[in-house]
Amino acid sequence: MMGKSAQGRGLRFNMFDVTVTFDPLMLVFVVAISFASGDRAATLVAFSALFFSVLVHEFGHAIAFARHGMRPEIRLHMFGGVTYAQGGLDWKQRIGVSLAGPAAGFVLGFSVLGLESAGMTPEFGLGGVAVRMLVFANLIWGLVNLLPMLPLDGGHVVEAVLVHTRGEAGWKATRYISIFVGVTAALAVLALSDRGQIAALIAAYFTFSTWKELGARSEGRVNELLGQARAAQRSGNHPAVIQITFDALGLKHSKDQARWLRAIRTASLLELGRAEQARQELVGLPRATRGFWAWAAVEQVTGTPEDARAALIELLRSGEPMWPGLWEHVTVDPAAVDAIADELIGDQPTLTVQALDTLQRLQGRHGDHLSSIQVGVHAWDVARSPQAAVEIACSYVRLDNRNAAQTWLERAVAAGFDDRDLLMSDPVLAPMRDSEAFQQLLREIPATET
Repeated sequence: MMGKSAQGRGLRFNMFDVTVTFDPLMLVFVVAISFASGDRAATLVAFSALFFSVLVHEFGHAIAFARHGMRPEIRLHMFGGVTYAQGGLDWKQRIGVSLAGPAAGFVLGFSVLGLESAGMTPEFGLGGVAVRMLVFANLIWGLVNLLPMLPLDGGHVVEAVLVHTRGEAGWKATRYISIFVGVTAALAVLALSDRGQIAALIAAYFTFSTWKELGARSEGRVNELLGQARAAQRSGNHPAVIQITFDALGLKHSKDQARWLRAIRTASLLELGRAEQARQELVGLPRATRGFWAWAAVEQVTGTPEDARAALIELLRSGEPMWPGLWEHVTVDPAAVDAIADELIGDQPTLTVQALDTLQRLQGRHGDHLSSIQVGVHAWDVARSPQAAVEIACSYVRLDNRNAAQTWLERAVAAGFDDRDLLMSDPVLAPMRDSEAFQQLLREIPATET
């Protein structure tokens, strides 16, 4: 087989200026099988002939690589071998390199078959075992190797053609074809042969590996589309966001990716005035997938006041980070802030402070600094939260009350706040830095070691 790289360690040797790596597990497997069989000598001879056939096959690939000016390497493992080289090939060259391995095997297989037909090879004994294995491995297995199934050489030929003609869609089509052929081959072998279990297992393993590769590629493509959607959102191109996220959600994706996609998509739908569509897309999804910020934003626009409040409380307790484009749509009436804060206070101070912290920052982002201070005081009363104290100080700075801001910064440091860098760099606190009291507070916090 032909590949791009090989992983793992093994025993290395050079042959005809080609580095060959041999997986020791292959030798352990052969020895184990030979001891388990009734005829150890015949088993060892058969595996030796098989090993030689695989090596000839891989050297076919290696010679083809070398003809294109590339330095090939070979790795022999439990399921055969792989030949790889650094550098690029066009699609026709890839086909040639892929077919070179089976071609080398056919030359060897037909040569042995010709000698056998001429009566020049032993018919019985260990010699006969070697001859039969050489013919089987190079002719029968050589034909199997041309099936359009990855990682077989036939699969690489199909991939070269389809990727050249259809691009990314061709890459995916190759994997779907490979999976179909692998499943069909495994079922056919089991149905037609009483001794086909090993071949069926190999086909199943190849099929599973291809399926995993397809999934990994899909998730990688989703990450690319996420980046494009974020860029489109930042530039205000919301129709593009809708199309990009639609394409990405049609691919295999993780739960985290789904949450990101839904958040970005919902924010753009709201910006375009399509709140009802956003609701319909989210309503049937599990909470973890649809995202708490997305649902709260949609409920504020389309739901009843009771539903909007319930979604808000659920959001604040979730601990989900604030999503750009969504928090702008989640507002809290200042008159209701105290009641909501009281509702958030529970038996677990850590969870309570986390929920209050989100509400405090939300109110601050909306410019409702008095409400933000109210919530921060609740968090301070519950658990003497240093972060809440700093947020309160920032709100007081925005209200141009520097004395109150200094008081809350001192409380934060006394409660364990030690992020000196934040105090030095936060632009909100810039008006405080000229005061002697602020500088004295900084001196009480040890500098961060680097």
